[in-house]
Amino acid sequence: MVEVLIFDVLILWYIYSYVGDCQIPLACDKFVEYQGKELIRKNLYRNFILHLTNLFDFGLLSPLAFYKTVQLLHVQMKENDTAGSLRDFWKAHVRY
Repeated sequence: MVEVLIFDVLILWYIYSYVGDCQIPLACDKFVEYQGKELIRKNLYRNFILHLTNLFDFGLLSPLAFYKTVQLLHVQMKENDTAGSLRDFWKAHVRY
């Protein structure tokens, strides 16, 4: 199940082409700007955080860039009032 959801994140991610490791923070910001609502709508928040964590683990994303990207996604969640729906989904998921 996780592999399928990670694949969904990567499909959205690879639409954008960046040529160097130095562009990864910019790519993350632009990705959230353009695909953040889609991530939230498809309930891929956790999978995107995992993707960011992998980028951080491989030294492609600094802690500051990681934090800024997550904050941008949280701003979109607040603007669209989707934090509650994600919370409800996670609570239902934990029950099962």
